[in-house]
Amino acid sequence: MKLTILQNGLAKALKNVSRFTTSKSSLAVLNNVLLRTADGSLEVGATNLETGVIERVGARVEEDGAITVPARLLTDYVNALPDEQIELWIDETTQTLYLRCGKDKTTIKGISWEEFPILNSAVPNVDGWETIELPAQQLNRLIETVAFSAATDESRPILTAVLFDVALRHLTLAAADGYRLASDTVLLAEQFDGIGFSANVPAKPLGSFDTLFPDGVIRLSVNSRQAIFEGDNITVTTQLQSGKFPDYQQIIPTYKDVEPVIVTFNRVDLLKAAQRAKLFAADSANIVVFSPYDKKLTLSSSSAELGDNKTEIAADVEGLKTYRKDDEDILVSSTIAFNIKYVINILDAHDCEQMKLTITVESAPGVFSTVGNDDFVGVIMPMRINR
Repeated sequence: MKLTILQNGLAKALKNVSRFTTSKSSLAVLNNVLLRTADGSLEVGATNLETGVIERVGARVEEDGAITVPARLLTDYVNALPDEQIELWIDETTQTLYLRCGKDKTTIKGISWEEFPILNSAVPNVDGWETIELPAQQLNRLIETVAFSAATDESRPILTAVLFDVALRHLTLAAADGYRLASDTVLLAEQFDGIGFSANVPAKPLGSFDTLFPDGVIRLSVNSRQAIFEGDNITVTTQLQSGKFPDYQQIIPTYKDVEPVIVTFNRVDLLKAAQRAKLFAADSANIVVFSPYDKKLTLSSSSAELGDNKTEIAADVEGLKTYRKDDEDILVSSTIAFNIKYVINILDAHDCEQMKLTITVESAPGVFSTVGNDDFVGVIMPMRINR
């Protein structure tokens, strides 16, 4: 391999892919990044055996070849170079990478690319793949509003995944961890030609997609074992989580037999109030009590060591029960408690002005949604209030 490449292009690719290396494996090569030439460009890749990524960088290639070198060392070294051209070449006999930039010349010992797991830079040309396309910003938006609800506890592996569910012209993402659920849906530009498909995609790599795929179009291809996300210059391949994802539609309350209380509020106002309440809820399992009343929503939190907080925001409240007293209808406040961290996650993931909270009794889930758009649903299980 012999080529010339710009420092900023190589540095960007190394930053993107090196997050997918791992030091937890007994395979030393998984600590390395793959450098290989293909179609007149340099491909920079990494994998942790569950997720692999390849980024293609423009280069002037004189000789083809490949090598793997330590990711951290190469990334730090390239970042420290000036924004100039870098010459790269390898000695296959000694598995050594040579770099020259200006007056700087360096050698880095590597491992043969043949010991590196196979990384696909495109979908294999075989049957069994289902494919859709959508704008990267649209997918990133779905991930932002849903993926935070996936579990981080490996005791139920299926809940560490985000469900991708495709039917006709709709793509729905859903995630749940046993305490909360989030789902969001977008309309695809083109109707899916098949009967639809679903895939359990691990949530962890999705958190990097806003950096890996900032714009352009993403082509998503899925078979029974893998999902491949292809952008203009980058390809991410991830193993699907096995098992059946819970029927998330059954978790969402329908309110067929009960009249709920619906609280419409300014998202930023509640977000700021929730952040204040959280300061006093840290040593009480993050419990914050929500009490909607006439034209307002009150948040209350308490700490035996720190003190108490009670704050209220303006809100439109519908469905409150009343009772008669002295020939006058008196509104009865509904009360429910949530883990305030879960509420903040939902509010912080959106940029809309108005949102809604729908509740019934303190032992039933609360449902957050956006005003004027039924695509997003966030369900949070209530917490017990000590009276």
